[in-house]
Amino acid sequence: MPDFTARLFLPWHRAYLYHLEQNLQDVDADVALPWWDWTIAGGIPNAYAADQVNGQPNPLFSSTINLAPPLVETPIQRSTWRNPRPTLPVFNAPWADANSNGEATLAELVDAILENVRDLETFNDLMESIHDQIHGWIGGDMGDPTTAAFDPIFFAHHCMIDRIGYLWQIRHDWDRFPTALLDEPLIPFGKTVRQVLNVQELGYE
Repeated sequence: MPDFTARLFLPWHRAYLYHLEQNLQDVDADVALPWWDWTIAGGIPNAYAADQVNGQPNPLFSSTINLAPPLVETPIQRSTWRNPRPTLPVFNAPWADANSNGEATLAELVDAILENVRDLETFNDLMESIHDQIHGWIGGDMGDPTTAAFDPIFFAHHCMIDRIGYLWQIRHDWDRFPTALLDEPLIPFGKTVRQVLNVQELGYE
């Protein structure tokens, strides 16, 4: 019997983003998490790349990491940093290489996935691979699972993953999600897989 536990990647992160946005809206009801379309971006978006805005520190540029045992062996207390590579990732995926130049860009790969990948398992695994590539491309703290979520761009990146998941759902539907996992709890967010499959029920598009 296949092990479907890895298929929680997309619903778990959707619950994560929803939980964060709900908490932000407790402070400001007009807040909405943005998504960063890295398929058309040449690099880090200006909103996240500028260290200052109107002469003040830009809160999207970095944040403070403050981790202590037992969460980590050695305390970490510093600002986040990035080390993006000069060019965005490309992929050895001939089936997605629309312009036949020998490699697939992010845009080509995402378009091909949305158009041609019809089973959830393959879609999930390809999206997790792209997700990892973006983390590695940004580098710095985004390249380290221990510190990645302290970088404000982490959430814009994951909102893009969620957006692609939603676009795939429109085309191919998630009703085929493994039934054995529908009632799996998405710890620690108080949701099950079943409760996050429909974004309209969560109140967003």
